[in-house]
Parts: sequence; structure tokens; C-alpha cells
Amino acid sequence: MLSKIRRTIRERGLLYGGERVILACSGGPDSMALLDILHRLRAELDLELIAAGVNHGLRQEAKYELRLVQSEAAKRSIEFVELEVEVERRASLQGAARQARYEALLALKRERRAQKIAVGHHQDDQAETVLHRILRGGGFHGLGGIEPARDDGVIRPLIDTPRADLQAHLERFRIPFVLDPTNREHAHERVRIREVLLPMLEEEDPQIRVHLAQIADEARAHRERERVAVDFALARIPRGKTIAIQALELFPTHIRPALLTAFIERELPLRLNRPHRESTAALLRAKGEVLLPGGYQVIRSGQRILLRAPERSGIEDA
Repeated sequence: MLSKIRRTIRERGLLYGGERVILACSGGPDSMALLDILHRLRAELDLELIAAGVNHGLRQEAKYELRLVQSEAAKRSIEFVELEVEVERRASLQGAARQARYEALLALKRERRAQKIAVGHHQDDQAETVLHRILRGGGFHGLGGIEPARDDGVIRPLIDTPRADLQAHLERFRIPFVLDPTNREHAHERVRIREVLLPMLEEEDPQIRVHLAQIADEARAHRERERVAVDFALARIPRGKTIAIQALELFPTHIRPALLTAFIERELPLRLNRPHRESTAALLRAKGEVLLPGGYQVIRSGQRILLRAPERSGIEDA
């Protein structure tokens, strides 16, 4: 298993050696496996490891679970830092907790001048994410699933490793861990995907988890090729709040929707979600207008697309 993880680290460019790495560890099986595995690779990769546990204040057991992380880190001569966060109470409590957790980890990364944050997502997580995106209508880009490496330094060294291999590692080396009971509650869609849907699909395709993870790799590779093509095209389009349809038609049909999105996001202080991207792409085919957040408008008039800003924004129309 270590050889597979070494290959993941090397081929995906996650670590090059000599980095200071924040190791996110909750005490669960995945992160405890990650703690031990990076400890075993520490010398050969010349890594400085700092284990970080986040207490979200949502479960009383969390502070005791982090004592386990602290103890296991100490056995391996790894510094441990406990982070406490306040989670905004909203409809998606899990989403709010995730946001608060990453904000705390990124703040620690800056404070300690670390280069990377290692988290414990594995191949099964990738498969579950791809299925989740399909069920939510995430589109082709959604098939890219979990990024093995993010621009902010978050890396996932276990992304090519099955959950079963990690569980075998924990058993072999008698590494203790804790289980979060919410990870078994079928009220959560991800739990239903993990415990109901994926086992059903495995009856048809025993390699479904591997195949879904491969789809994610292929989708991200396609997305990267598209990004390069769009960046090349966008650099040749003058800045301004209007663009001629003819200028967009100089480039291949399949990148025009993404190119229009990139143009809008370059000229306006916005990031478009999928419904807005689809609505603006329709302007490539016919006249119309699209209302964007903040009162901004995208209007096709004749053979031009215009960006119109609300008066309060201070951005002048072209």
C-alpha cells in the first residue's frame, strides 16, 4: 500500500520533499491511517509534520477524540495543535462545519508557514462524490469529483487508495481510531450513497469504485485542457463590457460557452454558478437577457453581447 501512496504523491505532484505539512486528523479511521502513513514516509520525503485536530463544538465526544489524536501523534514525535471553531447554524450543518474546518486549517497553514495541508480522502470518497454529483445534476465538470491537489495547498495522498486497504493497515498495526456516529445516519445523502447505492452498483460492476474514480481523473483532465484553451482565447479578446458574437465564433464551438463565462467573470466581480452559465450560453444562439446576482445583466443585442451593471456598482456600461 505504501508503494501505491508513494506513486500517488509522485505522479500527482502532491509533495516534492522538504515541505512542512499540516496533517488534518479528527481521530477517524481515514485520518488516523493518514497520520501513520505520512509518519512512515516522513524521513524519505524529509517532511515536517504538524497534526491538527478541529473541534467544531457540535459533539461533546470530540474533545476526547482529539486526545486520542494527540496521544498517537506524540508516539510518533509529531506536534499536535487543537483548533476550536464556531459553526454557523444553517440548513447544511455539515457544509458549515466543513467550511469552518478548512478556514481554521488554512489559517494554521499561514501561521506556521506550512506548504501543504494533507487530508484523508480516499478512493471510496472519490467514488461517492462522483455519484453524489451525478444525482445532483452536477454536469460534466461535476464529474471531476475531489481534487487530489488544490490551489490553496490542500492535498489528498490517499485519493488512489481504497478504504479497505486503509482499514487493513489500521488492523495490521493496531492503530486506534474513533467512529463518528453521524457517518452512519441514513438521513445524510452521502451515507445512503455509501451504504445503499454503491453496494447495489457493485453487484453489477465489482470495480465500480475504481471506475468512478477513473471517470473523475478523465473529467479533470478534460477540464484542464478546456481551461488552457479558454485562457488562450480570452487573452485575445479586448477588455470591455461588450463582445461581438463574431469574435467568439473565431474559436471552436465546444469552448465558446466557457469562453463567454470567462469573459463575464473577467469583466464583472462575479463567479457564475451552473444555472447562470447555462443561461448565458443560450445567448450564443439567440437574443435575450440574463439577470445575474447583484443586479448585473448580460444582454444579447443583434450580433453583440453587452454587460450591464446596476448604477450603484460604479461600473459603467460599454
